[in-house]
Amino acid sequence: MGIEIKYPGTINILKCVGLRNEESVLILIDDSSDTEAMTVLEKVFNSKCSKVSILTLPQKIQPDFPQDIRQSIKEFDVIMLAASQSWYQAPSRRNAKYRYGKRIFECYNLKLEMLKDGALCADYKEVASFTKGFKNNFKASSTIEMSTNKGTRLKAVIENVFDETGIYDRPGTGGNLPAGEISLGVEENSVEGEVVFDLSFDLIDRLESPPLKVIISKGKVIDVKGKSKNILDNLITQDSRLRNIAELGIGTNEHAVLGRSVLEDEKKLGTTHVGFGNDTYFGGKVEGAHIDGVISNATIIVDENPVLLDGVLVRG
Repeated sequence: MGIEIKYPGTINILKCVGLRNEESVLILIDDSSDTEAMTVLEKVFNSKCSKVSILTLPQKIQPDFPQDIRQSIKEFDVIMLAASQSWYQAPSRRNAKYRYGKRIFECYNLKLEMLKDGALCADYKEVASFTKGFKNNFKASSTIEMSTNKGTRLKAVIENVFDETGIYDRPGTGGNLPAGEISLGVEENSVEGEVVFDLSFDLIDRLESPPLKVIISKGKVIDVKGKSKNILDNLITQDSRLRNIAELGIGTNEHAVLGRSVLEDEKKLGTTHVGFGNDTYFGGKVEGAHIDGVISNATIIVDENPVLLDGVLVRG
């Protein structure tokens, strides 16, 4: 069996970034990246382009890529961020995309099984079409309410609306792969309530019972409860900017499989997520790290109009 047939997600990655024979690819990993997945990707990229290089990022997230990697990025056409945790908010990622016109995408904490089935194996033309249509449910200045039967009760005012489709084949494009979500920037100080995370959380991974409860006032975390409380408390103590509520997100990829990674969890149609910390991508001013937590079976209401009911689509 050919490697691309065995791992159809690799074919989708090639299609999504529009990789051409004469182009070059840089893969950025860390010491905890899945070596089997990286080996498969390296083989596939090598068969489809002129040059593939792999460089290693620090295990601990820093404000930006190390200097040598910042320079190397300029030399490649396509850059894949494949570390075990997200570097998406690094200023040099934004520079690569917007200043240098690179196609740069992130597939953090990628596992070999994700190349076999699930969100990476979706038809991304369909994902893009659905996501762009679903985006029409959300408008700037609208009030959004999120609730679950596990205790989530959250209200915010939308400031910006973004879609992530997975189609990154033009210069200066990029995002996540797997893809499929609506991302909402929120007005400063507008987020109020509490969120009960029951699926997964960056730097924690799978969440155990009792779920992680985060209490929010005026757009900032004021208390944390639950089994993983100490981990999140320590992260916030190390960087108080993580108190900031940066984003609300809704998954739009029906092929995503829950339980394999935070990134795939948050793309699953019917899940929602909350982002903490860096909000510069969403039009804010808070820099530093950005981490997400994922919630199952939420009800989403926008200006009193239901969009999701217990995780089930009401308005497409």
